[in-house]
Amino acid sequence: MPGIIFLGKTGRLDYNSLIRHFRRVNGCSYQDFLLTRDMAFEVWEERSMVEWSIELGEYEGLIKQSSGKS
Repeated sequence: MPGIIFLGKTGRLDYNSLIRHFRRVNGCSYQDFLLTRDMAFEVWEERSMVEWSIELGEYEGLIKQSSGKS
């Protein structure tokens, strides 16, 4: 569904509503929103190229191990 952002388990948010909210909360222009969005996606793309691991320390035993298959 173009223009719809899905949130949480059942919620949906119109993309334009998301932009209005972002601008109101951050006190910025539409151009500021676009710049921030584009920069965030650049960071996401870079970080997505890294194979990450998580060190859980003393909590490791509390996590059920997964086979990694969905």
